[in-house]
Amino acid sequence: MKTKKYLLIILLIIPLISAAQANFGILLGIGRSNIDNYRLYFTRNTSDEPHDVVGYPFESYYAWKAGFYYTIPINKKGLSAGCEFNLSGLGAFIPGGSIEINPGDYSYQPEYAERLIYISIPMYIQYNFGSCWYISTGVTTGLLISKPEINYSNPHQFDFGGNIAFGVTLFPKFIMEINGYHSLTRINEVQDFEDDGDYDNRLFNRSVTVSLKYELSKRK
Repeated sequence: MKTKKYLLIILLIIPLISAAQANFGILLGIGRSNIDNYRLYFTRNTSDEPHDVVGYPFESYYAWKAGFYYTIPINKKGLSAGCEFNLSGLGAFIPGGSIEINPGDYSYQPEYAERLIYISIPMYIQYNFGSCWYISTGVTTGLLISKPEINYSNPHQFDFGGNIAFGVTLFPKFIMEINGYHSLTRINEVQDFEDDGDYDNRLFNRSVTVSLKYELSKRK
């Protein structure tokens, strides 16, 4: 009976110890996002056709995120593990113009914003260079909770990708972070290639954001 009591006490104490060593806080970020892929970007910017008639004419759109972060040290050499819980806005802007449906067959596309809102959970490993700055890398899982009524990419419910970040302490408890993200899984439900094989229509989220983090608790 005593053994069970001691085990229960230990199980209760461990999270408290971890919380005492952890950093956690809130964050708010803004930046730019797009729905694209590298082959499509190269094709669009080297095509002899006018810009607005090359397939999937996405342009960058503003991105934002707001949420909470939590980091806990792994060792005394500056290595930490962290996670975030964010509400994130990604997407792209689609300018109006003509789009080639078939060779010589064009259709007019009105301009609109492809706004995709996710609940995202980034998980990462962070290396701290002293107390002033750090780099981190990891993966992000996103759950799509809102999309436009008319959407061009027909996005999946889930998004999964990689992220890398650089952070610097501006003032006590204030951190600025630059974060880059790119999907590792395509977001759309279309076939891999168009019938004519001219371009790859697999689409991916990507974004760059600048965030301000405020520490609510800091490891001593």
